[in-house]
Order: sequence, then structure tokens, then C-alpha cells
Amino acid sequence: MNREKLNGVLLDIRNRIGTDNPKDLLLLMDKIFEIKPVTLLYFNVRAAILCEIGEYLNAIELLNGNLNLCYPEDEHIESCKIYQKAFKAMNLQRYQEQFLFLEKHIKFQLGMEEDVPGTNDIERRIVELEQAMLDGDCGEASLLELAEQYFKSFNTTEAIVLFSCYIKKTCIDYSEHWFFKDWVSWEPNGSFLIEQLLKGNETFILFAEQMEYYRCQLLAKVIKIMGHEVIIMTEPLSVEVENEIDLKDTVAITIENIEYKDDIQIVRPILIIQKGEIKGNNTSLVLERFSDISKNNIVFVIGNGIVLDTIYQTDFDHIYQRLSCFKSDLYEQFSHFGYFGSYISYIDKLFDFNVKEAIEAPAECKFSIVIPVRNSASTLKYTLDTCLEQYGIASEDYEIVISDNSSAGNFEVYNLVHELQNPRIRYYKTNREFPLNRSFEYAFLRARGEFIFSIGADDAVLPWGLRMINDALKELPDDDLLAWDRGFFIWPGMENPAQSGQFNIPRNYRKDNIEIKKFNCLQFLLQLLVDPDILYSAPMLYINSGFKRGYIKQLLSKTGCLWDGFSQDIYMGIVNLSINDTIPCLNAPITIAGMANDSCGASYNKGEESVKQLALKVNHTRQWIGFGAAVISGKDRSMLATDLDTVNLYSSFIRVKNRVGSQKLDLVESKLAWKEIFKTLARKHSISDIKFDYKIKFLLYSAYYLNDELGKWFEEEMLPELYETRHVSAVTDKIYKEGFNESGGLCLDSRKFGIEDVYQCSKLFEKICNL
Repeated sequence: MNREKLNGVLLDIRNRIGTDNPKDLLLLMDKIFEIKPVTLLYFNVRAAILCEIGEYLNAIELLNGNLNLCYPEDEHIESCKIYQKAFKAMNLQRYQEQFLFLEKHIKFQLGMEEDVPGTNDIERRIVELEQAMLDGDCGEASLLELAEQYFKSFNTTEAIVLFSCYIKKTCIDYSEHWFFKDWVSWEPNGSFLIEQLLKGNETFILFAEQMEYYRCQLLAKVIKIMGHEVIIMTEPLSVEVENEIDLKDTVAITIENIEYKDDIQIVRPILIIQKGEIKGNNTSLVLERFSDISKNNIVFVIGNGIVLDTIYQTDFDHIYQRLSCFKSDLYEQFSHFGYFGSYISYIDKLFDFNVKEAIEAPAECKFSIVIPVRNSASTLKYTLDTCLEQYGIASEDYEIVISDNSSAGNFEVYNLVHELQNPRIRYYKTNREFPLNRSFEYAFLRARGEFIFSIGADDAVLPWGLRMINDALKELPDDDLLAWDRGFFIWPGMENPAQSGQFNIPRNYRKDNIEIKKFNCLQFLLQLLVDPDILYSAPMLYINSGFKRGYIKQLLSKTGCLWDGFSQDIYMGIVNLSINDTIPCLNAPITIAGMANDSCGASYNKGEESVKQLALKVNHTRQWIGFGAAVISGKDRSMLATDLDTVNLYSSFIRVKNRVGSQKLDLVESKLAWKEIFKTLARKHSISDIKFDYKIKFLLYSAYYLNDELGKWFEEEMLPELYETRHVSAVTDKIYKEGFNESGGLCLDSRKFGIEDVYQCSKLFEKICNL
């Protein structure tokens, strides 16, 4: 059955809802589900049937995570109507009204003229409440009601601000309030914004440009009530000049002309125009001045998404980082938030310790093996066994840093460390749950070794690892990084039976052929972006490479931040290749990259093949996005990140280029063949993943964002191929081939040797290689 015929069948089933037996229709849908890939049309029809039999929550879960508004289509309107029906039946009027409002905006984006009944009522009520509040009514009930109306109308940042003021007035635990649980907890970095607002004594800059001025005044008033300094930045004032002018000289003029209204500063940036051409805008320089004189050299900014993304950094002491996520062009008209200034001050607030002191602290030992951990004590035990069994290195020369980022109430990692009672193990509990990039960053900053590298809680350090690194570093007094080879091991019992037990030794190793070679970073980066299959040989500072302590300062001075990006290892690989000319590589195996069922990497890259898996992943992500989540900004949308490593490779490159900027990266970008890249990325997505349609629409959006020709090619030539229907059977046979490779490396089924864990795997590795 081809796609056109399949869509016809689905539309026919939709027309039969309300007349045919819904259970019979569901049986039909079960058969259709076997045909891949699944599209939004399928989910809408199935959700409509579920509503017909009263399974409203199941209908909502089916649609959650599949509504990609980057590329609006008619089926999005149908999704909104199903949400409204389900929420109305569940007596959840606020959500019903929210999707009523969303329906209106989707129709507007699609060029439909019809108005959606009921949305004007929400807008009128918002105006009434805003006016009353500006007139003096800032009571608790008004704050909460307006916050709710803002959320319904997708004015999310305004909603969080008003909700924070409500919490400050009532002194209740915001994390237990329904408003937080139902709405704010789903917003990246929403919890962080609440905490900064509740603390008081920060500086907030509101951009009135493209934000209704009276709403900007209202936000300023509410933020002022919470004890913050507030600055309103208006649209830039255009100034015609005859001669060249240094923008820095205009900052003093802007500062001298600040106006005050109700103790709120009104600032007018300057736009320089010479002979009819725009020569510059001093907004970022003015932000720099305010961040320099503010508490901890950081200011928080709120404004229209498009406006905020025009902020640029003039040096790496002052960076702009958006904290609310780009979701689609539709949402960019609403307010977003971020910060400008010191990155160190930002992560100080996240980690609740003095980051600068941690960076400046002298080394206390030769090596730090850093292990960020989350709910994985069962595999960590064996990983620690490999770390504690190091030959040719004194026990006092190294530490093992355990950074426990486990979910609330999970004490298994703590109990394991307490049980081992080994002085080489230093245990730290993160002050809150963090996303993976922040968990690694927190862990690295706790390390006290002169040379630092990280592994995961299902990986291994081979018994000669630290000795070989120690010998290599003696030959590299002027290098800050060192890369090496790593083995690969899939723990038996992995959910994917096709790879379970796989064990790889990369090449043939002998004691007399170990050497250090330096690779050219520019050449490696160019090769990597042409052949993403070599991704895991990039120097990621995770499993396959490490760094001297002083390199942290280099990262800060050359990029303005430390561990960043959606996938911290891939991002750091791109950063290291971008800011270094050469990196030494030891052609010896030091570590084993393991992959167990609870591996963060495994779960991150694995698509969801059922609604239950999707719901679990959505709820899991919700636990840690509130603090320190990396987000897509409007600048980075030429490659929207997904949970596929290959996509994140190119997304990380775009992010680093936008952040760092250099002739080297311009050269690399000029050589990228985008059509080939998009072909590769599209074909890497599994059609069994029920979010296939959602993720491919991200690629379609990015292709059009890069240029119309690329987008049209992707839509007309790639989409028909990608959405070609086929039946997919589960793979149960091994997909790896046992035996030697061309480099003399070896692939084994470790189960045949009775291997059950990564420690036993390391012992087998040792026996085979004898290094």
C-alpha cells in the first residue's frame, strides 16, 4: 500500500468515527501501525477514536511529542481540535482554551482568514487584567489569573514572571503548586527563571521593541515588586552621521540620556546611519556596561524572540545565551528570556558553589577520572572496579570523582560509594537534577587532578590506562589535550538483541608499536563533516580524550563558556577541533565505551517505537530541563537538534560557529555540501521511530531556513523517498560480524566468553592485548 492509498484509508476511517464500532476501527489502526513510517495523520485518527470511547488521557499522550509546529500543516489544526475535545471532557478548561488559542495561531500561519471563536475572550480578559494591574491591583488572585491567561495565550515568559510574584507574596512551595506542575515544569529553564526572580537583587532588562509597551511596563512593575533593578530598553534611536564613528563612543551618550519613571530606567540605544546605510547598533555595548556594573556581572533579558536573537557578543567576557527554547516561528513573536554577561556567574547560580575558585584551585593529584552518574549504581560498581585496578601508578596519584545526578529519592549510588569506603573515590551530590551537559560540567569542576578525563557509569578504564597516559604526558609538556583509542562493549541483556554482547578491540596492539601522533584539527573537522561515521573518534573529552587542568581557562577565554550544547561530548569535540591547530593522539587503548540499558547515551539516541516509550521519555526529560538546559536559539535553527547524534554533530557545528566565529570555521562551512548532509541525516532516522515524522519536519524546516532551493529539493525529492511505505520487522539476529578487521582489530560476541559486565570485559581485553 503506497502513501497516497494509505492516507486515503486513514481519512476513510476518520469519516467512519461516530458511525462504526470504535473497537473495530482500533483493530484496523493496529494493522496500519505495522506500516512505517507513521505520520501525524495516523496519530490524529487514532486519538479521535480513543476520544470516541472515552480514553481521553490516552488520546492526549498519543499526540504529546508529535506536534511539531516548525512546519505547520492542516493536521495540526485537527490535533488542536482533538486536544480541545479531550480536555473539555476531562473538565480541564484551561488546557482546552490553550489549544483553542493555538488553533487560531496555526490558522493564521497557514493563511486562513477565519477567526477562532473564544480566543478574543481570552485576549479581552488579558487586557482587562493588565490595565487593572497597571492601575494598582497586584493582588495574589489577579497575579495568578493573569499568569494563567498568559500561559493559555502562549505568553510563557510573562506567565512565569507573574507566577513568581504570586509565589513571593504567598510564600508557598512553587514546586508543589498546580500551575508549576501543569505548565512551568515543561518549560526549559523555567524553574531557573523562577528562582532568580524569587531571590531579588538582580538586574532585569526588558526589551520594549516589538513588545507592547504597556505590557513591558507591567512586567517591569511586577519584577520591581520582587526587589530587582529593572531597565526598559526601547527601540534604537536612529542617528545620521557624516563621518565614521566608533560605536563604543556612543555608549556614554546613551547612558547620559537615561530617563527614570517610577524608579525604572528607560534606555534608548543608538542606531548609527551613514549615507543611508546602517553602520551599527550599540545595544550589545550598552548591555555590556550594565552587566559590568551589575551584581556578579550578569543581567537577565526578556523580550521578543526575534529581537533577543539580534544581541551579539563583543568579547568572550560578555556572552548572550538564550534560555527559553526556539519552538517554531509561531512562538518567536512572544517574549523569551536569557542572560547577558558572565558565563561563570550563570553557572555559579546553577551549581551553588564558587566556580571561579574551583577553576583557580591548584591540582591535588596527577589524575582525575570523572564519572557523572544518574540512577546507574548497578553498572557503576563494575566501572569502579576497573578504575581501582590501575597498574604502574600510585594510588595517591589519582582520584575518582563521582558526581551523583540521580533522581530525587534514589540513594543507590551514595550507598555503593559508602559501602566501598575507598579514599580514592570522592563523592559529590549535585544540588539539583541537571541535564547531561550540566551534569558533566558540574563533575569536571569538582575534579582536582592535573590531568582530567571522564567516562560513563557503564564504561571502563583499562588496567594500563593511567600509566600510559602518564608516560605520554611526559613527552607532551606543551600540549593541553591528549586523545587515545577506546574499545567498545554492549552489555549482555541490552534491549536491542541485535547488538547484545558486542565487543570490539579497534586494532592490533603491541607494546613495541605504541606511539603518539598529532592530527591536524582543520583536516579532521572537514573529514568529520563529510563522513559523520567517524564521529566517535573526535576528541570529546569523554572516554577517548582528556585535558590538562589549565585548559578550562582556555575554553572560557576562547568560547565564553565551558561544557555546552545539546550533547556535551559531540559539542566539545567540535569545540576542541575549532580552537586548536593540532591534538596529539596516543594509538593505544585506554578505555572501553560501554553501553547498558540504563545508559544515558543509549536512551538518548534510541527512537521510541511505542506510545508508552514516548510518554516515559517525555516525562523523564521533564525532570531535569528546569535548570541549565541547552536550548536552540533563533540563530541556530539552520540545524535544529534532535536526539540523533548525527544531527547533533551538525547542530553543534552551527552552534560553535555562531558562538566562536573564525576564518577557520567560515572555511569549513564554505565546503559543506548541504544536499549530501541532509540526505545522510534523513536516512539515519529510523522509520520505526514513532517520532519519525516529527523529526523529519525539523530537517525540512532547517533546509528551508538555509535557503529556499535546498528546502524545495528536500520537500520534492527527499520526502517521497522517506515516506515511502513499508512493513518493518524487528531485528533479532546479530548485526555485527565476529572476527578480525583490516586494522587487525577484533570483534567478538562477549557472551561466548561468559562476559557479564564491563569489568570482565576489561579483563578479556587485557588478556588478548597484554599491554
